[in-house]
Amino acid sequence: MSLSVDDFIRDRILACDDGFVLAVEAEKAVAELREKHGPTLRHWLDENAARFVTERMGEHLRSERAKTVRRRNPRAFAGAEAAFQAGDAHAFDDVLDVSYCVNGEKEWKPFRSMTRDDCEYVAVDYEKDAAASAMEAALMRQVAKKLRNGQTVGDVFTAEQVARMRQAA
Repeated sequence: MSLSVDDFIRDRILACDDGFVLAVEAEKAVAELREKHGPTLRHWLDENAARFVTERMGEHLRSERAKTVRRRNPRAFAGAEAAFQAGDAHAFDDVLDVSYCVNGEKEWKPFRSMTRDDCEYVAVDYEKDAAASAMEAALMRQVAKKLRNGQTVGDVFTAEQVARMRQAA
């Protein structure tokens, strides 16, 4: 294989001009790599196994945190409160068991074990994400206002115009 697997993946993504479903494209890419470049794929998977497991563990932790937040709607909270009042000392444990990435070294801790510095780090991280999301949302709103039904971004804007809008957002 003249390209690395990472280059193959990048080229595959770039070849998707219109909309695509990531899982479908991934399946196609893996099938092609298995068929045409099996040993290279196996070597690449083995070389990157720790990174893949790390990413999957992070996804799992974020998913568990999101589930806990969703469960804490007023009705669920009332149920946990009633259970606590009835003597279930662990009714709220899921809130304290949720883990967060608490520093630049990517250390994770359960909420119950976090220090003030850990909480500050997580708060700043959420604020950065919120600011980036707000900027992206502002760009999307600005672009959407200029599009009529059926038009695409590429029909109306040049790459330079979008880059300037993104910088201004």
